[in-house]
Amino acid sequence: MTTPKRQSAQTDAAALHQVAALPFRESENGPQVCLVTTRETRRWTIPKGWPMKGRTDRDAARIEALEEGGLVGKVAKRPIGSFLYWKRRPNELDLIRVEVYRLDVNEQLATWKEASERYAMWFPLDTAAELVDEPGLKAIFESLIVEPPLPADAPLLYHDGPASIKETAMAKGQMRSNKETRKPKAEKPKAAAGAPKPFANTTAAAKDKK
Repeated sequence: MTTPKRQSAQTDAAALHQVAALPFRESENGPQVCLVTTRETRRWTIPKGWPMKGRTDRDAARIEALEEGGLVGKVAKRPIGSFLYWKRRPNELDLIRVEVYRLDVNEQLATWKEASERYAMWFPLDTAAELVDEPGLKAIFESLIVEPPLPADAPLLYHDGPASIKETAMAKGQMRSNKETRKPKAEKPKAAAGAPKPFANTTAAAKDKK
């Protein structure tokens, strides 16, 4: 991993940058995410780390999931959100913004690079939201409970904590509103009095399969 570049001010806008994978899978009991423990405090979180030289952020997130949890799968092209946390150092605390990439897991290896240093375990979304400490990460999990994520290769609306989740809902509402306010189609002219009535269409509309 590369050494992070320090910013001049420890604020939200000038936070240090990390990347993370949100390992996701469908189970018989519903969607699940894989959490890993931190090395020192044994807190539950998701696989994360510093950007890697010569690699994209999404590829770095994929590698973190492999090294920290033995997780293999397809990573999303864009982050599904971000969260902030404070990283403890010997003499100070650094504010870190973590960009989160969804990882659709299709395999978990029997052993992996950091298996002796961390626990990795699958949890339902609501349980995962209760176990993690970071409010922004909790918000990501809670948003996925309401609306499960699309496949990793699908375009996703970006959110970053409660405020942006609200913005996402507003954006979706605006899209629906745009559809509803489209110019209605012109009505067909009424048949003249005494004209023969057309045959009724008795074919049932096929229901969409979801």
